[in-house]
Amino acid sequence: MINKNEQSIIEKAREQGIHLTNYSQGDYRVKCPECSQSRRKKHENCLSVTVASDSILWMCHHCDVIGLEGLKKVLASNVPTLQLP
Repeated sequence: MINKNEQSIIEKAREQGIHLTNYSQGDYRVKCPECSQSRRKKHENCLSVTVASDSILWMCHHCDVIGLEGLKKVLASNVPTLQLP
């Protein structure tokens, strides 16, 4: 069962364009919402996503975009979030 805090973290990640098939704790690779559409290798999963119990962290290995949502955001307030057009 997902609690309200986890649900809001998932919603914020989805607002940033990060869509996982499963939001269980762990590491995932998906397409980057920032650069995948403009790349020659559009289907390459270049965005690493780490889901923890209280946060979601992501980093693209192609365009270097990074982001963080969740309780740990207070500790990393200088981490930029993904900006979609």
